[in-house]
Amino acid sequence: MDAHKAQYEVIIIGGGFAGASAALTLGRLKRSVLMLDSGSPCNRYSDAVHNLLLSEGVSPNDAKDGFKKSLSGYPTVTCREDAAASLERGDGIWTIATASGAAFTALRVLFCTGLADRLPPVPGMEACWGKTVLHCPYCHGYEMRGTVGIATSSVDESLALASVLHSLGLKMVLFTAPAPELTESQARLVNKLGVLLTEGTLAALHHDHGKLRAVLLADGRQAALDYLYIGSVAVQHSDLPVRAGCELTDRNLIRINDFHETSVPGIFAAGDCCSTIRYASAAMASGNIAASFIHQDLCRSFAT
Repeated sequence: MDAHKAQYEVIIIGGGFAGASAALTLGRLKRSVLMLDSGSPCNRYSDAVHNLLLSEGVSPNDAKDGFKKSLSGYPTVTCREDAAASLERGDGIWTIATASGAAFTALRVLFCTGLADRLPPVPGMEACWGKTVLHCPYCHGYEMRGTVGIATSSVDESLALASVLHSLGLKMVLFTAPAPELTESQARLVNKLGVLLTEGTLAALHHDHGKLRAVLLADGRQAALDYLYIGSVAVQHSDLPVRAGCELTDRNLIRINDFHETSVPGIFAAGDCCSTIRYASAAMASGNIAASFIHQDLCRSFAT
């Protein structure tokens, strides 16, 4: 393999917390890197990123600006706002075509493409998503006050989430449809947590510009709420990993080994697209670690 035939040693697809962290690590090792960012991260609906040491409460836009500023000091790193459209391999080199019509080549590819949340088709849900309709108590929990609703796919899942939220001292309402026959252990936990069980299917959310006021149930009843936790369905944000041949797990995540290698030689993955832990800090760590393994992989290739 002739490294001089490739424009870059690594192309990173995705410019969020994982991708930018990987670019920083590789840039500090003076690897030539192109980071492609489509500009549509999953946290774009939120006002702030929480549980992030040194940058607690930063807005997604400010975080993105911070990434660019941090990477600007490394001349071997190029950031481009463009979406990867296709990926092909020939003669040991990857060629990536972008949505703008450009094409770039690299020796290794790192997917940091993240996940996309598929929300229930309930009016008002999308407007409140990331603001007062949430899915992660670790990213959004401390700031909450008042009454919180929980609506997931099962009683066990809702009770598990209520257990996580219990230390915040919130009034919690669990929505179930239909009314479940609680097991003895479930009933005991309901009483211990002090949650209110309400039978009903969510029909609509009443809100003021994303600030939740109440939920309307299918039978016409309303329940006043300040926040709502739901069990969203996460899917791959990009279909490019699958089109490139990367295997997925039964949880729809890119399958990786301990070295962040996918099932396709030369392709790595980091961040939410391959992890059940969806914190910004975890994505950053994942990007750092994946980049170090890519660097080591390039070192081995050079030595052979």
